[in-house]
Amino acid sequence: VGRLDRNTTGLILLTNDGDLANRLMHPSYKVRKVYDVETDRMLTDEELGKIRTGIPLEDGPAKAYRVSRHPQYLNVVTLSMHEGRNRVVRRMMETIGVEVLSLDRVGYGPLQKKGLRVGRWRNLRKSEINELRKMVRLLPMDRLSRS
Repeated sequence: VGRLDRNTTGLILLTNDGDLANRLMHPSYKVRKVYDVETDRMLTDEELGKIRTGIPLEDGPAKAYRVSRHPQYLNVVTLSMHEGRNRVVRRMMETIGVEVLSLDRVGYGPLQKKGLRVGRWRNLRKSEINELRKMVRLLPMDRLSRS
């Protein structure tokens, strides 16, 4: 769930729950994705504003509903988006003339990558699975019929 291109690091979900996977990826559920984007330079306030209001792309406009500068690194911004289109963050940045040096998905829905190094994984807690299911209007695991 939540494919990443080969030059992007970060959070992805592996599941055998097809209903959950389909809903998490479907744009109508507006699942939040959070990215740390390292760029070749500090973005201007005008560029940050364009990212917030929407950037026209060949397959339709794209925007981040929250954009913030990293507190320690001037050339890193954090974008919160509902978008899931292919390479959307990189294409947005390219359109405004900004080169992406690294792209890391640090959040997916209620889940955060904190403390999980590159190449590592962990099982989700039942409460996290239920939270994901709830946000896409599926019954919690313990309320599923046992057949």
